[in-house]
Amino acid sequence: MIDVQYGFWDNARRVQGELARALILALKNGDCLLVVELSSDHFGKTVLQMMEIVDEFPKDRVGFVHKSGDSGGSEIMKKCEIRGFPTEHLQVCGVNRCYCVFKTAVQLNDHASVSKVEVLDSAVSCNWLCNCRYHDNREHGIYEHYRAHGVLVNGTPL
Repeated sequence: MIDVQYGFWDNARRVQGELARALILALKNGDCLLVVELSSDHFGKTVLQMMEIVDEFPKDRVGFVHKSGDSGGSEIMKKCEIRGFPTEHLQVCGVNRCYCVFKTAVQLNDHASVSKVEVLDSAVSCNWLCNCRYHDNREHGIYEHYRAHGVLVNGTPL
């Protein structure tokens, strides 16, 4: 779960139900979870609504990653290695579809130990106020870029 922090929360409100659903399903499936936060006083911590669900995960299946730029891919891979989390199939959700989620998914997909990166599109939001030319353009926008980098886009969590 990427950048679901108070500074970005307005961008994620429209998908908060799907974000919660993705987390609950991961919990039920026994999956591991990494909460990725942009290190910045301006954006704050991950929002309470999502942290209440994260707190339900067994402590050995949840971790926190702090990143300093758009992509958190290298930080995620380091944390997975340290914690012994599986990396064959990674699912990504959060904020923003055309920046941090995209850059993280692509960087994860380029890692040798990862065979499948999947963006849970229903649980990903974008700040349309940023005049993102990719916003909701499924044919010729960000989805084309995801596919070009070998990243799968799925409407719902598995």
